[in-house]
Amino acid sequence: MLPFRAFLAPCFVLAACGGAASPPLPAEPSNPAPSAVPPQLTVESELGQISEAATQTAFRALHPQFLQCQRTRAAALEVLTGQFQLFLRIGKNGRVLKSALLDSTIGDIETETCILHVAIAATWPKPEGGEAEVRATMDLPELASRPAVDWPANKVDGLLEPARSCKQGYAGTYQVTAYVQQEGDGGRAIAVGVAANEPGHEPGHERAAACIVAAVKGIPFPSPGSWYAKVTFRF
Repeated sequence: MLPFRAFLAPCFVLAACGGAASPPLPAEPSNPAPSAVPPQLTVESELGQISEAATQTAFRALHPQFLQCQRTRAAALEVLTGQFQLFLRIGKNGRVLKSALLDSTIGDIETETCILHVAIAATWPKPEGGEAEVRATMDLPELASRPAVDWPANKVDGLLEPARSCKQGYAGTYQVTAYVQQEGDGGRAIAVGVAANEPGHEPGHERAAACIVAAVKGIPFPSPGSWYAKVTFRF
């Protein structure tokens, strides 16, 4: 944040000189007005402002492309659905400087990457006063006639050690969503999505996410039965 600048408006006291004696002055009030105009403070923030209405309009214009990201992958994974929160840092020229999906339950790294690429390629409203941050949430609709069976997070307790090592010292929390399909007597993850819950965790995220996806796909899950299961967990 830039330091504020204070401006003190000049104040002049004018007095009449000479001439006849002036009439007595009225008694001063118990709370006299200040003898100077208070300073006006101008504070400039590191982050600028961006029109919420204009941002929502731009976001809605991208909905067809976001949905196409889903449909492309749903050809191989019919139960693909979920919600995501898009985080963007917008530069003064309306271009994306940083991006991330937060709290994503999409469960497919390919779909999540496609959504980010759509957002990065778009031109957003130009912020006033500096760079600005925006967040927007969207649900991807159910495309399958039968949704995946929701598993509670504790269903995978004790199975996540191979994925934990992918955090590489990162102290924050990853949110992982996986679709599990029957394989032999158990199950395996056929699609995995990863979200870092802190938008500042851009450095190294792609490498860590790829590691987590590979690790989760290698985990021997319980059998989901004859239909897909979907589980979201944090670590």
